[in-house]
Amino acid sequence: MGKHRPDFRRDLARGDTVVVINAEKVQFTGNKWKEKLYRKHSQYPGGLKEIPAWRKRERHPAEIIQKAVKGMMPKNPTRHLLMSKLKVYTGDEHPHEAQFKVRVRRDKPESIPMELQEPDEPHLQELDRYWRKKEREKWGEELPIV
Repeated sequence: MGKHRPDFRRDLARGDTVVVINAEKVQFTGNKWKEKLYRKHSQYPGGLKEIPAWRKRERHPAEIIQKAVKGMMPKNPTRHLLMSKLKVYTGDEHPHEAQFKVRVRRDKPESIPMELQEPDEPHLQELDRYWRKKEREKWGEELPIV
């Protein structure tokens, strides 16, 4: 939005342009490629079109990122101005000059363990010492350390 600029006004989008490249390498977690649907309606009866995410990625991968960013923008008249500052391209080539090159490398999402393991005895002792130290600092009492 350009809040760092001296001529900032909330009703004008004077911020920096964001260029996203390699839109075809977008990743979803889980089974979203098959289950996520992009919907649009022609406003005629029976005019609902549903496109699965995998087909959207094959045909128009840049629209996946554009729709995700548009959904995160404020729902007011400045959204159109803010979205005009977003440029999404498939592949490495784009016609814009970069002032600062920022590379964001996203690896494969880490798996989240389904259930936590029970802590073993050394971890329990260390945790007990930590809490006893916190209690001493709080109350000023001398507690015996086990």
